[in-house]
Amino acid sequence: MRFCQPFPSRLLVVGILTGAVGVLSAQQSRRNLVLITLDTVRADRVGAYGYESAQTPALDRLAREGVRFADATSQAPLTGPAHAALLTGMYPGRFGILDNAAAPLPAEAVSLAEILKSAGYRTAAFVGSFILDRPYGFGQGFDDFDSSFDRFDASNKLQARRTADQVLQPATAWLARRSAEGPFFMWVHFYDAHSPYDSPSSFRQKFPGRAYDGAIAYVDAAVDRLLEQLRARGSLERTVVVAIPGAAVALGRTMIRSPKPLSSTFRAIRAAFSGTGSMQMTRRSGWSAASPMATDPR
Repeated sequence: MRFCQPFPSRLLVVGILTGAVGVLSAQQSRRNLVLITLDTVRADRVGAYGYESAQTPALDRLAREGVRFADATSQAPLTGPAHAALLTGMYPGRFGILDNAAAPLPAEAVSLAEILKSAGYRTAAFVGSFILDRPYGFGQGFDDFDSSFDRFDASNKLQARRTADQVLQPATAWLARRSAEGPFFMWVHFYDAHSPYDSPSSFRQKFPGRAYDGAIAYVDAAVDRLLEQLRARGSLERTVVVAIPGAAVALGRTMIRSPKPLSSTFRAIRAAFSGTGSMQMTRRSGWSAASPMATDPR
């Protein structure tokens, strides 16, 4: 049996579901879908959410020209469970995924990538943390899955990570190799805003004493470069872009650890915004933007 029925909560996967419904229903002009997950980026550290010290022009532009969600909830404060919910529309506890790099996403789960692939989309993923690698089931439905980690140590697998530059290089190379035929779904995951916030020296120098803000600025610069690649190839106008943090970060506040699924522990910490090059909307959504998804776009 495959897990594909939504839970009664009737919540939407922000942007992803609405974008997927649009691209799958408009068969004559199906849009590409780019999902950017920004691990542990708090809404209250992004300019579009009122943080005056932020340097996040790429994310701010997405929020300004697309749809900015004011109320967004992570299903878990951990990378693995949060992404499991985001990519399947199911509570992670349903799969027994309660911690990072523990239980894998089961083959029976139906992922967004599988749904889009079955609809004729070319699918590709580029992840910045081993927590989201193939051994934990996150490769399901992807034609191409890039997750090369240098000097991998199985005894310290939770710390295996790649910088935004290392994620972006194969992602942009994949875009360059693509033909213009057929739509694509691309998932790009940036992990740099997760501690220890070891961003390039230029960003550390620019944000003395504010390593977290510097890491977010570094991630924002990577988002900008990705969008520029799409624009340069003439793809941005035909692409729905969704940017959403994949988990929460407490920044010194009490973290809640529980064996039960967490649904609204870190309310309003997540940000979510989406847009395309052709969108000229300046509106804010008041609905709860969260997993699991409310309907099956098939």
